[in-house]
Amino acid sequence: MNEQEHILPLLEGKFSENLYTKLGWALGENKENVSLALSAIMPVLFGRIKNFMGRSDSMDHFVEMIRASKDLPEEGSSTEHLMSAGENPMLQSLLAMIAPERDDNLLSTVASVAHISEKSSSTLLSVGAGMLFSFIRKYLSNPSKDSHSLKGWLQDLGPETGAFGPVKAVSGLHQRVKEPAVKTKKRKFRWLFIALILLLLALAFLMLRGCSQSDKTMSATAQNSFHWKNLGEFFDQLLPDGSKINIPRLGVENKLVSFISNKEPVDNGLWFSFDRLQFQKNSALLDDISRDQLTNISKILKAYPNVKIKLGGFTDDSGADDFNMKLSQTRADSVKNELITSGIAADRISSVGFGAANPIAPNDTDDNRAKNRRIEIQVVQK
Repeated sequence: MNEQEHILPLLEGKFSENLYTKLGWALGENKENVSLALSAIMPVLFGRIKNFMGRSDSMDHFVEMIRASKDLPEEGSSTEHLMSAGENPMLQSLLAMIAPERDDNLLSTVASVAHISEKSSSTLLSVGAGMLFSFIRKYLSNPSKDSHSLKGWLQDLGPETGAFGPVKAVSGLHQRVKEPAVKTKKRKFRWLFIALILLLLALAFLMLRGCSQSDKTMSATAQNSFHWKNLGEFFDQLLPDGSKINIPRLGVENKLVSFISNKEPVDNGLWFSFDRLQFQKNSALLDDISRDQLTNISKILKAYPNVKIKLGGFTDDSGADDFNMKLSQTRADSVKNELITSGIAADRISSVGFGAANPIAPNDTDDNRAKNRRIEIQVVQK
């Protein structure tokens, strides 16, 4: 695979589901919206680099800055590394060179089209720029005998910034940002029309992803009403390493600590159900409301460093079996990845999806189906 085949998905904002999940979790945004935002941002950034290389008399300095850049985010970077992109001084200097004007218009446009906050839009701009500069740095660091100059290579990628599939309509944003604030009504209506088309495309994408299956996840309010109301009062639990967690008396954290700290052997048939996790509909993306319980579980595992666990994902019986199996696995993996991101070693956690198997309630009402959509935790080593 040549360099162009490597970079074209990057320029389209096509990344792994894991990256969208990590960024969505950290930003508190829907991962599909993060995907849409990056698909708009990446070709804009590429267009700016390409234009800069074509007209600037500072190309040599720009290339040397990229060669000297360090700690740029990449697709496989940790969540913390990705989110700190905006604090990387070299990255911000490179961004300032290719776009000396303020990006307020671009950020607000991306935020509006992708339905994310402007703060998230700004973070994604830095993340996307970091990954793009990182790829260019690799190209410069490992030239083959057939490699072009950076300028020639960029030109070979295509004369149009927006020649990358569905993001073509957004790719002209880097040009519109530079236009005066006062525009004709005709131009305003044209941009509103483009934004509307993009919004409809995004909604159609989400509907196609979700409507084919019927995993009817309840709203956070509704799920809380029956899952969380009987967990008892919250209290401070002191852990062996001196840390402290605030947990409900009947919650999974208290049950888990009690089992780990007693002398009973591990039991392969004993599972504890998470009781304060919330996933978005038909998705493995965790809502922000789940953060508290995951933080507590992470602290427990850090306080008991010898403990190893298995995570089990379960669904209700709505939808096709293969979809339910895949969804249960990706949800279990999502919880596993969040615990790993929080500092738990990967070899201490395994995950498996069981689909609609082993229901804990009949699948006859919305409330009961919601009970069956769950993540459970099993201690496999004390």
